[in-house]
Amino acid sequence: MVNLYDILNIPEDANVIAIQRAIRLARDRQDIEERYLKLAENYLLDDKRRAQYNKQMGIKMHARRNGLSVGSDKRYLAGGIMLVAVLVIPWIIVMMLQGKATEQIYQQKDGEYKAAQEAMEKAWGVAPASGETKPQAVQRTLDDITEKQSQQLEQTQ
Repeated sequence: MVNLYDILNIPEDANVIAIQRAIRLARDRQDIEERYLKLAENYLLDDKRRAQYNKQMGIKMHARRNGLSVGSDKRYLAGGIMLVAVLVIPWIIVMMLQGKATEQIYQQKDGEYKAAQEAMEKAWGVAPASGETKPQAVQRTLDDITEKQSQQLEQTQ
């Protein structure tokens, strides 16, 4: 008996959709005789006949549900592990580097972040006695810092 799976160039555990697609492509290309295509339609698309055909051919099939293998498939497990590795490991590295960068900013004595943080704390401590609100005091302090930095930049040039 002829191996219809080899003729259609599909795996033995192919689902019905893959078999239909292979038959349709073979008809479009006209590279397989029509009698083999009819045999494939009759035997491979009907579950009972396919089971008999596979038994005659000595093909052992795993139990299938909705086109997916019921048992564990190592290819899917490996793919899942690779997906986790590709997505999670870079994220962990980025988080670690970000933590180190934050530590370096905090450790700098003359760091801009530390100066800005101190200025913010100072601004929030300003009483609105001068008629301004706390957000206005914060904005004024930030403007002062920006002006001081631009003056320092001009002096260095």
